[in-house]
Amino acid sequence: MFDIQTTFGWFDVVGLVLTLVGLLLAWLQARRARKAAEAAEDAVEATEHKLSLSQLLLVLGAVQQVIGDLENAADNENKPVAQFLLLRFGMLAAEAATLLARQERDVGNLTDDLRKFSEQALDAKALLARSSSPKVARATSEIRSDLGRVGLQIATAVTELRFRTGASSNAQ
Repeated sequence: MFDIQTTFGWFDVVGLVLTLVGLLLAWLQARRARKAAEAAEDAVEATEHKLSLSQLLLVLGAVQQVIGDLENAADNENKPVAQFLLLRFGMLAAEAATLLARQERDVGNLTDDLRKFSEQALDAKALLARSSSPKVARATSEIRSDLGRVGLQIATAVTELRFRTGASSNAQ
């Protein structure tokens, strides 16, 4: 207990100094912990961004593959495969558009085009399913010609995104 009537002794002074040193050390540790937490938060954010970009590149690659396969199915008049590919394209294009919208990078009209062509692909698939024996090439000709242009936009966007990803990971 602290008694006002007694004078400070060397033990009191040492205790006060040790208390102040302990407080300083606790403050320094808290500061280091805060900096470490901020660094960890930045690392998590960078990792999420890279994973999102990797997922986007994977989906865009799958969209390009479906476009090529759809051309082949139309050339061979393979209705079931064309229906499957149109459905797959519709879903992949919608996913790619959503992932592109989350990116900070500008990809022009690709996001809007993918959403529009996703709906067109699903409409073409429904047309093929309703008709008893339509020509696949004729039923998909409009969307296939548009998809050729989108395929070029996708290739350009993928190249740019890969370049920027490589440049940003080299800088870190």
